[in-house]
Amino acid sequence: MLYPYVCEKCNKDQDILKPASDSSKIEHCNQCGNELKRVWTRFQVIGASVQNAEYNPGLGCVVNNKRHRQEIAKQRDLIEVGSETPDTIYKEAVVRKQQEREKEWDKL
Repeated sequence: MLYPYVCEKCNKDQDILKPASDSSKIEHCNQCGNELKRVWTRFQVIGASVQNAEYNPGLGCVVNNKRHRQEIAKQRDLIEVGSETPDTIYKEAVVRKQQEREKEWDKL
């Protein structure tokens, strides 16, 4: 987990990545060596949909389900890789080749 800290001596903010089991471990400032004070932040988890949600690093956001992921990908003009079936890959390739041919004909 990422924990926010602040050094009271040099007033420098630091985020420290460590496992939850080490959350009580005392951390020291990289700049002056003073003991860091942990900054407590508030967060709230609401509803069952949050339990099913997961962070998608490819999209850079939290997605609730497969349909939500597809909507976000479509909005951002992205193509999902790895979950396609061979027939959809073939169909997309045929459509793209057709579009490329049409562009080449337009140039002539």
